[in-house]
Amino acid sequence: MGLNPSLQSSVNILLVDDRPDGLLALEAVLTSPRYRLFTASSGQEALGYVFDREFAVIILDVQMPGMDGFETAQVIRQREKTRSTPILFVTAINKDIDHVRRGYSLGAVDYIFKPFDPIVLQSKVSVFTDLFEKNLELQKQTERTRKSEDRKRLILEAANDIIATCDTTGAITSLNPAFERVIRAPRSDWLGRPLINLVA
Repeated sequence: MGLNPSLQSSVNILLVDDRPDGLLALEAVLTSPRYRLFTASSGQEALGYVFDREFAVIILDVQMPGMDGFETAQVIRQREKTRSTPILFVTAINKDIDHVRRGYSLGAVDYIFKPFDPIVLQSKVSVFTDLFEKNLELQKQTERTRKSEDRKRLILEAANDIIATCDTTGAITSLNPAFERVIRAPRSDWLGRPLINLVA
């Protein structure tokens, strides 16, 4: 089917249903500046999107010709990159417990029966997108911290003066390379020793 673009969107959501009216119903409920909705009318088309993009949640119809929702979910779960992507199964036909159990065994985080309650669906999707955004921000913070630590390390290694760090007891925890050039002793010999001994 394609993409419903939104300039303000930041979170990708994949909607998969072989019935156009099913996709329209999902789009009508979930259209929001917060989401960027991708739609697929088959399992194969859905996998094309999944292998190319990162999604906060996938809403997957169970009953589809060719590759059904269960088979599609199985392929998604086999890939390391998409193994933890939340999948919400949607069905109007198979509501028996064995069918539902199969869905959960394939990695579904929830099972929604048609006709679905729009508010319930919106709430479920909102929970997973919140988690996705928080995880994304955590990854960004981790990357910023790593880059900051790399910059500090480069500065310390390039400095001509001795730079030492110590713990709360005053014991040396690190020394930059300048220490060995100036003191002419291995840094390892001084780690753990009182900083006062170095400056005395």
